[in-house]
Amino acid sequence: MFRKESDANSQDEPAVSAAPTLRRRMASWVRLACFAYVIVLVVFLIATKIFGERSSLTSIALFVPPQFWLLPIFLLLPLVLIFQRKLLWLLLLAVLFVFFGHMNFHTSISRSSSGKTLSIFSNNIGQRKTRTMWPFLRSENPDVFALQEAWNHRPAISSENPEHYVANHGEFLLASRFEIKNSGIVPGLRARTGPIAAWFEIDFHGTPVVIYNVHMPTPRNDFERLRGAGFIYEIARLGGIYSSEARAVYKKSLQARNQLSMDFLEHLRAEQRPFLVVGDFNMPDTGYLRRLYAGELTDAFAAKGAGYGFTFPGTSKNPLTLFGPWLRIDYIFAGKNWQPLSFKVEPRQPAQHLSVAAEFEFSESK
Repeated sequence: MFRKESDANSQDEPAVSAAPTLRRRMASWVRLACFAYVIVLVVFLIATKIFGERSSLTSIALFVPPQFWLLPIFLLLPLVLIFQRKLLWLLLLAVLFVFFGHMNFHTSISRSSSGKTLSIFSNNIGQRKTRTMWPFLRSENPDVFALQEAWNHRPAISSENPEHYVANHGEFLLASRFEIKNSGIVPGLRARTGPIAAWFEIDFHGTPVVIYNVHMPTPRNDFERLRGAGFIYEIARLGGIYSSEARAVYKKSLQARNQLSMDFLEHLRAEQRPFLVVGDFNMPDTGYLRRLYAGELTDAFAAKGAGYGFTFPGTSKNPLTLFGPWLRIDYIFAGKNWQPLSFKVEPRQPAQHLSVAAEFEFSESK
């Protein structure tokens, strides 16, 4: 009788000891998964910053909402709470890295000036109702404002702003309180859709100053070609991103866009007059091309902006971005004669691009 009871107890022992063993194994797997995720996240996003538009993979990643890279945390968090609570700091570190490292969070303080100043405003008004732009434009009351995709808007702009000189070349329009002395299309720089920039020379207190109004080609059509009818659907027919032909077309288009940016920078290097460069560059601020521009020009938002400065899209259907923008692709750059004083982004609007505005102090000695 006693022997049978002992046998029963011995049969229960493996079941009792199996629970802590399984928990230890799960804790090890969760630890491994957390460290693997964070390491891959950091390495990949740093590579995205370094290579940017020079690689097909990282160039696509530049346009993905940054919050997307944090989605694995929703899978890991319940497991961490159960098996590895001490690793919560690691997941928090990943969140902080994305929001305050990868996404280029800025803090700055605007300042005033007693010298010569010029305020400027820019917006790509394609696919937006221009009446939604006017409140921010009026509140900023800039000396100069530049519009892209403003093909037929010159009569309306002139009528709304009788105190401004107004000129346009194709989609590029400039309205200025200072007289526009001359203007034209930037020569030799064209995309499939047409010229990528126009220049306008204004008389700024007796000094000729050039405003470059820019609209670089969008990669939207290339992304739609890669996506096809959907990434899962395209597996069946090896189309979209799974097609070597589609990837080759994308790579060629990417190289063409990169070359346009570098050719335009070369043009700016030769500019002898004081100048400002504004517009829709279609380049995320986490990429290689933006780093090239910022290496030679002053990025007004990076100098005097606050937050993330996202301008595209004005509103979205993406819950990850709280239905707001997630890209900074609209810029105001300055040449060596200008010191940024302030920078603002238009409050969220149902528009494809939000407007940007900046004020600069002018110095002839630089």
